[in-house]
Amino acid sequence: PSAFLAGGASRFAVVNASGQAVRGRDVSSAARTSQGRYQVIFNGDVRNCAYFATAGDESASAPPQNTQISVGSLGSNVNGVAVRTENGGNGTELDRPFHLIVMC
Repeated sequence: PSAFLAGGASRFAVVNASGQAVRGRDVSSAARTSQGRYQVIFNGDVRNCAYFATAGDESASAPPQNTQISVGSLGSNVNGVAVRTENGGNGTELDRPFHLIVMC
């Protein structure tokens, strides 16, 4: 694990469907900004990093089904990542819990 962290994957967040950070590392805040749209703010600049996200429950429950997720830099904050969750069947924005890893 320490080699993985030394490689830059020290920031992560697990966020519930209502936008609250349940756990994470180096997370300053998380918020749901509208239906299926979230922003996660870390404690440092992540603009030159890679973002990996997947729909996933924050507890030991079954993962959400039929979900698409996408990520990008948050235009208003260099410390932030924008996350969008959608229904995989029709593309409608839908609130879903997710796991996010930032690798720099």
